[in-house]
Amino acid sequence: MGAFGYAGLNPLNFIDPDGKELVRLIFENSAFSEPIIVDKTFIPVAIQMNEAALKRGIRIEVQASFRPSGAVLNNVVAGVTPAKRSKHYVGRAIDVNLVDKQGKWWHSKAFAAMRTEPKTPQEVVSRSQILGFLTELKSTEISTEIDRGKNPRWGGDFSTFDPVHFDLDLGREAWDKLYQENQKQYQCGDIPTYTVAD
Repeated sequence: MGAFGYAGLNPLNFIDPDGKELVRLIFENSAFSEPIIVDKTFIPVAIQMNEAALKRGIRIEVQASFRPSGAVLNNVVAGVTPAKRSKHYVGRAIDVNLVDKQGKWWHSKAFAAMRTEPKTPQEVVSRSQILGFLTELKSTEISTEIDRGKNPRWGGDFSTFDPVHFDLDLGREAWDKLYQENQKQYQCGDIPTYTVAD
């Protein structure tokens, strides 16, 4: 369990009571390919992603986390138009590819192929690892100052299929407030680093 386990995966009450601040998040024992920049209210989701991935030998290849307003987007999933009120703009979303124990890369095309029957025993094993990760993550209940009993969302469940996307939803008023705070903080360049210890 991560260093924030004492708070039920809720480091926010101790670190920052209102939970509204961007951080560069690093794990000592990390499944993530690189540090991520997220709002503190997303830390419990990142901790759960890391733990679920490590448990299954999955590597999380980060494509995008916090996104500054006006950023040029690369590697956009075909058919997915970035939302005007994207959770990336407030630090509550991450886009990743997953790499399973067998070395298979799970990107948008691989997830789309999951809709067909597996052809080999290796595909069955690979899918079961990824499905276990997704099931565990989506069933995690998050409770912070601005979240009460929410579950992380997976873009593979969206009407516009976006399987590399994970986020934590929030209302319009909370989004507006986080957008103003986090975009301003990012422009100032003052993003503290938090390390999650083993």
